[in-house]
Amino acid sequence: MHIHMSISEQSGESVSKNRKTYIAGLSFSLIGLVMMSIREVHFATILKLIPMPVLVFYLFILSLLIFNLFAYFKKSGLLHKIRKQWIWVVGVNITTALMWVCYGYALKFIEPAIAVGIGYSIRPLSTLIIGVWIIKNYKVTTFELYCALGVGLAILVQGWVTYKGYSGVGEINASDAVFGLIMVFIAGIMTTD
Repeated sequence: MHIHMSISEQSGESVSKNRKTYIAGLSFSLIGLVMMSIREVHFATILKLIPMPVLVFYLFILSLLIFNLFAYFKKSGLLHKIRKQWIWVVGVNITTALMWVCYGYALKFIEPAIAVGIGYSIRPLSTLIIGVWIIKNYKVTTFELYCALGVGLAILVQGWVTYKGYSGVGEINASDAVFGLIMVFIAGIMTTD
């Protein structure tokens, strides 16, 4: 009897410890997301002032130089591997450039906080949809379904706020709002984790 009680006490302590660990992990994740969102909104506000095609061009030139310098001094054979699969490298670079251009145009028409919010929100939804599409036997759990519905509702509310002109940008043309929302959806889908 004494052994049985100590095992149940240990399992009770373990559950309590796991719950505390879960809450601590969730809290740190939420704090991290808030800090990331603040940073993203700050950078989005700055990026709104720069013509996006120009920014994308300079970023790609800079990354090309850094990559080639790294590959040259590292001598790892990375360039040889890339030359063999150049079509994938070109494809990734094109989708990245399109994502940045779409995001830039979205920032021209809608509030940066909403662009960042929708951009972050669309990622788990598109990941779930793509996962279900790619993995044939994948079954969506009830938790995933409720999360997806909640995120979808949040996206709809943000879209409605933008369309109606209730965001920080204020009154904007409905067609500009729709165009900005479409651009941020495309950018969010292209950055699926």
